[in-house]
Amino acid sequence: MVHNVKPVGGRTLLLFVVILAACLFGCGRSTSSIEGKVVDGKGQPLSGIRVVAVKTEPLKGHKGSKTRTNSQGSFRLKGLIPNSPYLIHPESDKWMAKARVRVVSGPRRTTGALPHHFVIRFVYLKNGVIRDSLLGLEWVLASGQTMSWLEAVSHVANLPLAGGRWRLPSLSELRSIYDESLESHIDTAFGIDRDWVWSSQVKDDTEAWFFSFENRFEGGHCKEWPLTRGRVLAVRAMKP
Repeated sequence: MVHNVKPVGGRTLLLFVVILAACLFGCGRSTSSIEGKVVDGKGQPLSGIRVVAVKTEPLKGHKGSKTRTNSQGSFRLKGLIPNSPYLIHPESDKWMAKARVRVVSGPRRTTGALPHHFVIRFVYLKNGVIRDSLLGLEWVLASGQTMSWLEAVSHVANLPLAGGRWRLPSLSELRSIYDESLESHIDTAFGIDRDWVWSSQVKDDTEAWFFSFENRFEGGHCKEWPLTRGRVLAVRAMKP
């Protein structure tokens, strides 16, 4: 049965929008779902992670969807608008992660699946520490100023941030965070922009190894001379 609605101004339109939103978002038969699995850098499932889906083209009355991963790292986001673009990301009050995935929800009454596991390698704490679940390390930008290797070793060893016990990273550790797909070749949270970074490794009596995030070059440099475009990263074993 069809009812004719007489235009009576903005109130009628508002009521119509509210009724339509209730129908679209309140009835499971008119929505779709997406499921997936959240893992760390080693591929281990992460339980209790809050996962959020936000529509990339905001629609008034629709707040997206939130859920938490189960003991196996799996999740299902419900109440999504069918055939619509969404941005899915993890959320926490204690940390931030830049991991993101863009998806398009399926037709109504269907459940789609992410093509790959949702990987969270780096987690950024509020104190500036970056947790690396692949290597089991914590990272921090120890200094944005250029300094010699001898100065860097001393500076890092005496860094009090978050309880101290920091050291310079090895070449293999620096290679691990190099990412050619990124503009600066490293996640921007590290504070490195294609810079040179001291490693902990000594080349000989007078030189130590450095790593360039410009082109992945590894070279020796006098321990007593500052690096050109040098930065100092510090690492330590991840705290439980």
